[in-house]
Amino acid sequence: MNPIERELLHRIITDRPFAEYITQRIDIGDFDDEMANRLYDGIMDLLCQERQISFELLLAYFESDRNASKALEHIVRYYELARDLQARK
Repeated sequence: MNPIERELLHRIITDRPFAEYITQRIDIGDFDDEMANRLYDGIMDLLCQERQISFELLLAYFESDRNASKALEHIVRYYELARDLQARK
């Protein structure tokens, strides 16, 4: 993911920590290029519909796409774990 894409996602996803986390996961290669592009395209599609992007909205958007839904659930599981660990410090 290039810096412009990263900055764009940070600006349009309403949950800032989730935006930072999802871009990190894409950057380090948690997903293959095809899945990363599908997630990015879904975010852009929702943006064009003038929707505020959140994890819940993305999950609903990809409800019929089992692989994308699993990828998002994988992201949020690790996101919540990281957030919980941070809160304990």
